[in-house]
Amino acid sequence: AYAFYNCKELTQLVIPGSVTGISENALRGCDSLEDLTIPFVGSNRQANKTYDGALGYIFGRAYSSDTEYYIQYPILDGTSVSGYGYVVPKTLTRVTVTDAVLIPFGAFSGLTQVQSVVLNPGIETIEAYAFRGCTGLTDVCYCGSETQWGAVSISGSGNDPLLAAEM
Repeated sequence: AYAFYNCKELTQLVIPGSVTGISENALRGCDSLEDLTIPFVGSNRQANKTYDGALGYIFGRAYSSDTEYYIQYPILDGTSVSGYGYVVPKTLTRVTVTDAVLIPFGAFSGLTQVQSVVLNPGIETIEAYAFRGCTGLTDVCYCGSETQWGAVSISGSGNDPLLAAEM
């Protein structure tokens, strides 16, 4: 459950595509993490419209003493769930997703510090609010062709930062 717990000096981490699940708190305390490569967003490839579909899930629940982190509040039905948040290091600026077919509802929501996202060519769906409030997002790299990108179903609700970022 706490695979990389308190690896405070870790700045880059690659979790291979062979991983099928990532537990809550797996990356808790990775205070210096800048660049994260993951096979999917959330707890597993099927995470969708639940608390475990947010990127912050793998960093763990927020507590009142977590002032050095950004707090990501999961979104359910278009509304942030106050009082239930996840800690995400303020240093995290780049996320690469290597083996997903879905970017879940609210996956990166509110993560203003994330500047760059790399998406694998197998992405088929980007759900509503996946990039809501990602005001720092300036660069999105899609590893497939223009034709493949054109076939990706992107919900228009709350994904303006994704659509505005440079591809």
